[in-house]
Parts: sequence; structure tokens; C-alpha cells
Amino acid sequence: MNWMLAGAVICSGLIMHLLPVWQRRNLFFGISVQQDFRNSAEAGRLMNNYRVVVWGATALALCLILAVPSERFVVPIYLAQALAALVAFAMVRRKVESMGVSQPAVHRATLGAEPPQLPGTVFACVLPLALFAAAALYLNANWESIPERFPVHWDAWGQANRWSSKSLKSVYGILVFGAFLQLMFLFLNYAMKEGTRRSAPGSSRRKFLEANLWLLLIVQWITAAIFAYIAVTPLEPIKPSGWVIAGLSATLLITVLGFAMYMAKLQAEPAESDNTPDDCWRFGGQVYYNPDDPALMVEKRIGLGFTMNFGNKMSWAFLGFTALTMVLPIFLLK
Repeated sequence: MNWMLAGAVICSGLIMHLLPVWQRRNLFFGISVQQDFRNSAEAGRLMNNYRVVVWGATALALCLILAVPSERFVVPIYLAQALAALVAFAMVRRKVESMGVSQPAVHRATLGAEPPQLPGTVFACVLPLALFAAAALYLNANWESIPERFPVHWDAWGQANRWSSKSLKSVYGILVFGAFLQLMFLFLNYAMKEGTRRSAPGSSRRKFLEANLWLLLIVQWITAAIFAYIAVTPLEPIKPSGWVIAGLSATLLITVLGFAMYMAKLQAEPAESDNTPDDCWRFGGQVYYNPDDPALMVEKRIGLGFTMNFGNKMSWAFLGFTALTMVLPIFLLK
């Protein structure tokens, strides 16, 4: 088990290693710079300083994971690794601020461009909820066949290590939690389609947005299938840690990696300004807050995908709904 956790530490280090690369060519650690600055000796020195800290923290976390037998220290070790990288990132970003370039006061915008359209978007996004409805009907029709006590958690080797007694909450709780997740996906789909700035069809930014929408749709379907399958396992002889879950999880991982590579390629292409001021990016460039910006979501300056404009009141409503969804398992799945 420790070797599996060690693998997760290495993967985290690799992601933090690549994080400064996942941004537009006119950005360096989230700060607007000259197009050729990223190829300069100073940029290389700053990047090396950041990565030395990342891999130093990763090496220390790796040693602790392999040396400490108790799993209760795993989360603190992961958090310490991430915190070290974030501090190093913030320190480099502060140095880059003095080398940044001012953005033009007038920005270009594409007028009249339609939002991106995906085949059967509304139907395709809502249909995963039908899987939960079908699973609920199946469980209801076979309620008498559900054992009074059934496993709800398995270790890495497929051995049940947590059980639950038959009740409405224990049987249907996973479906309720999954439905809340699907509602989050629906909101994100709407926010990216309708709440982002218009870009010209065929442009790098338009392709980037469309790739994010397709990825969100695929993740929505795969997670819906996983949750629906787990929900009916009290009636099935197959363990959720078996080939079904393994296959769906592998498909999800391969899909995310494939889209990540494609989106990283799009980020490397020249693109118009993102129309977001440097000083509106807070907490190391990770949080965008601009009450004067009507956009609900904007492209991340650091990393892949989009992020909320926390100057928009709708983003706080979504944040509250997300917090509610995250605490649901405490009440539904314990």
C-alpha cells in the first residue's frame, strides 16, 4: 500500500513540476510578460529555483510515506508537499511581477460569435441523471433481495473493510450524492458555455473552450456510470473494486490525460489577450476576483481549464453548493 501512496506523491510532484508550463506563451507564473521572456536565462533560473523546491519536497514526502507505517499521516504529508510548492511558486511569482509588462487599457473582443455547440448538449448533459433514476428503480424493485448487511468499502486488494446495515440512507445515499455531483457538472457546463467571453470559431481559445466542454461531458458520463454501478452492488456478486470499476476508472484517467495533452498544445499556440488584469489574480494567480468583469468564468492563467470569477455573485452560490455536496458523504455514506 505504501508503494501506491508513494506513486501518488511522485505524480503530485510531476504535476507541480509542469504547472508553470501550462499557461499561455505571454504568461510566466501567471504574470503578463514579453513573448520571448520565457526563453531567457532569467526565466530559466527562476524556473529551476521553483523546481528544486518541488522535487526536494517530493523527495522528503516520499521518504516519509515509505518510512511511516500509519495511514493517518498520509494527508498531512501530501498537504506539506503541496504547501512547499505553493510557497515556492508565490515567491517566484513575486519576482516576476517586477519584470511584467503592462496590459493595454483597451481589449479586443469578438462580437456576434455564438457560444460553442456540442451535439445534443442539453440531452447529453441531463441524461446521466437517468442512470441514477434507473438504478433507484432497480433497487426499489429488488428491495427484498438486498441483504441486511452489505459491504460499502474495499481495500486495494478487493477485501471488504467496511459494512453497512440496510436502510434508505445506506442504499440510496450514493445516488443522492452522485446526483448532486451531476448538478455541479450541469452548472459548470452552463457557466463555460454561456458565462465565458466569446471567441472566434477556429481560434485557439475557442478550441480550448470546446475541449473543456467535451472533457466535462465525458467525465460526467463516466462518473455517473461509476456511481450508478456502485449503488446496485448490494444486489450484484461483483465487487466495486473489480473489473467494472477498474475499467471505468482507467477510461476516465486516459481521457483526462489525452485532453490535458491536447489542451497543453493549444495553450502553446499564439492567442489574443485574456482580458483579465494581472492585479485581479489573487493568491498566487490561482483566484480571479473582478466585480467589474461580467464573465462568470475565465480561462485559468496557471494550469488547464477555467476558473470562476469570484467577483460574480453566482460564483459564490456555486461555491456554497459545492461545499454542501462535499459534506453530503458525512451524512449519507457513513
